[in-house]
Amino acid sequence: MNKSSTGLSETKTIKFEFKDDSRFTGRQISSKLVISKNKDSEGNNRTLVFVPREGRFYFVPITDIYLDVNNHDLIMPKGKPVPVSLAFNTEIIPSRKYEGYYVLAPDSDFEPVFKEVETANGLRFWFMVFDEITLHLYTWTDFDDPLVPKHKYLSRHKLHIQLIEDERKELERIRNVNSEYQRLNDELFEEAGYDFMD
Repeated sequence: MNKSSTGLSETKTIKFEFKDDSRFTGRQISSKLVISKNKDSEGNNRTLVFVPREGRFYFVPITDIYLDVNNHDLIMPKGKPVPVSLAFNTEIIPSRKYEGYYVLAPDSDFEPVFKEVETANGLRFWFMVFDEITLHLYTWTDFDDPLVPKHKYLSRHKLHIQLIEDERKELERIRNVNSEYQRLNDELFEEAGYDFMD
């Protein structure tokens, strides 16, 4: 990993982990395979489309999705919501194509995978997670304490959003400075008897 001037790594990789006693059973299916099996009424492959419910997103298949090529092992019945890891909440945006639904941001570098999960009490269900993700170092300073830099690691998508927001704030700051400069300049001219506003 490359080191930044702060001494921190410019990137760090994190792996998905459960915070409870749940575990993966070993059965999984790639998001590309899910998309290829998730066909609309006209037979077209549909991308991963999500619906929000109670602070979490769910993938709802529009057709029955089988794990095996012979269509014997049904894993995602049509219309049954599949929970999505909360880690994806920052990566999901409103869909332009499917009104009222959500999709992964085009610049997201999260690689979703569907895995079967077993809870401590034996409940099994399918869950959309990631194996690992590389996060990027973002450094900034607060106006109140400009000498102490702060740091956090962001996904590529969140980093893009943050940099756009930083640029917007900088443009706003420049406009405010120019406006204040113009006001002071006008006051000086008025005091000197040169009021160009008349």
